[in-house]
Amino acid sequence: MNLIAIFTIPSILVATTAAQDAPIAVSCEQDMYALCAYANCTMNDDLQTANCPCYSVQGSSLARIDLIPDNQIRQATIDKCTNGTSCTNNDAPICEAISDGRLWPGADAVSTFSRAFELENGVVLDESGDRDMPNWECAGQKNRLVPNCMLAPCRMLDVPTTNPYFAGEATMECTCALIEAEVEYPIFGGLQDPCDKKALTNTAGPVLTMHASDSGRVRAAWEAVAKEFYLTEPSAQKMLDNGGGTPLHASLTVLVLLILGVFL
Repeated sequence: MNLIAIFTIPSILVATTAAQDAPIAVSCEQDMYALCAYANCTMNDDLQTANCPCYSVQGSSLARIDLIPDNQIRQATIDKCTNGTSCTNNDAPICEAISDGRLWPGADAVSTFSRAFELENGVVLDESGDRDMPNWECAGQKNRLVPNCMLAPCRMLDVPTTNPYFAGEATMECTCALIEAEVEYPIFGGLQDPCDKKALTNTAGPVLTMHASDSGRVRAAWEAVAKEFYLTEPSAQKMLDNGGGTPLHASLTVLVLLILGVFL
């Protein structure tokens, strides 16, 4: 089944891009990506981001175009990937930026989406192998925050971790934005109730649609992620050695210099 077709189902993401026939997401082939679809996260002290335990996976996954944190990479992807067949050979600018480390310099991997580990995590499939009904329907609530990890930066964990919410072991930890969940949203998979007020489980669907439609919120969320991720970088100099030169990366470089200045 075509991965782009999978991405159009209601359980994933719904959005529009510049061209009418442009895909919502592009498929990227990676030596390693983080899969956070079943992550149960911990809120950081900044109250704007969460650390999320994720699987490390190799192969094809989907990167959502309108959430690309770098303006130049996002625009280049929109300009090149004008329809469902224009970026099918792993040559979308976002795929290249993930592979060569320009999207998040210093990260071990980037969080994208695939359908790996669906059965292990209780996702209900129909006879044709497509997703059926969601496992959970969570009510939206004003001021409720949930994490979303699409295109978030990630690091390898020194020791794999487990959690009752997901199957197996997570070997990555990603710094993910907390976004507002004011509308009802479905959750596919998950071995425990993700709708509990204390739960911080990765969420997409209509919650992410609303978030993505507000460019100001998207920008603020990425700024919080960048600050938290590089503030906790074991070697912030690693990012400086791989600087990307785009506006976002320039601001990140200044940020890291300021952080280093606190300790030097």
